[in-house]
Parts: sequence; structure tokens; C-alpha cells
Amino acid sequence: MNQQALQLEKSITRPKVFAFSQAGYGRPGLNMLSTEFDTYYLAGIGLKWNIYDWGSLSNKKKITALQNDNLDLQILNLNRTIDIALENQLADIENYKNAVKNDQEIIELRKQVVESSKTQLENGTLTATQYLTEANAELLAKIQLENHKILLAQSFINYRLIKGDI
Repeated sequence: MNQQALQLEKSITRPKVFAFSQAGYGRPGLNMLSTEFDTYYLAGIGLKWNIYDWGSLSNKKKITALQNDNLDLQILNLNRTIDIALENQLADIENYKNAVKNDQEIIELRKQVVESSKTQLENGTLTATQYLTEANAELLAKIQLENHKILLAQSFINYRLIKGDI
């Protein structure tokens, strides 16, 4: 695109040949002393050549070069930003994988505690409130596991979206 702009700017200093014509009917025609309506026409060719552009072409070349450099920097900055975002998403994915693994271990431990609490409740050494507290803790751990699974899936989707796979 910038090469095309540069070619267009260079074409400003090239000579241009053009043709023109004009026709009409009016009073007066081409004879200014006549008071009658008359037809008239003009036709010709012309040449226009800007031999010297007063440095505008060199300024436009500099501007185009600076715009190219600016565009290259913006592309580089965008690539760096994308790389950083991908690294952040990979870190989030790893964190959520670890959280899911830990949640599964916590749920197994909570199940053991609930089983023990159930036995104690049946033997009368534990109140129903204490048992329900342990059962609710297990349920909260399961909810937390599902929440982390959703966040893990969201991180996978965000990673693919940033990478451009979606």
C-alpha cells in the first residue's frame, strides 16, 4: 500500500497531457460584437508539467517512510501483546488444572469426614448440626470443583481465541 502511495506521489512530477472541448449556444457567441444568438465551440490539447515540486516529494517520501516504521512498530507491539496474553492464559490454565486436582483431593477427604460424621451421628456422639456442617462443606467443595472446571474451560477458550484458532 505504501509503495502504491509512493508511486502516486512520484507521478505528480510527471508531465500530463490532456484534451478539452467546450460547446455552446448563446448571445453573444465567440464574436463579442455580434448581438445575435450563435453557436460556438472550443477544442484543444494541453500540457501540464510541474518541473519542480519545491521539496514536497521528498517530504512525502519521509512521511511515508515514517508511517512504514510506525506500522512496523505497531505490528511488533501487537505481536508482543498477543504473546504476553497467551502466556497469561497458559498460566491461568495451569493454575486451574492444579485447582481442579486439589479440589478432587479435598472432595475425597471431605467424603471420608462425612462418612465418619455419619457413623458418629448414628452412634450419638455427634449432633445433627455438626453432621450437616460437614455435609455442607463437602457440597461446597464439589461446587468449588465445578467452578474451577468452568474457569479452566473458559481459559482454554480464551487461549484459542487469542491465538486465532476460533
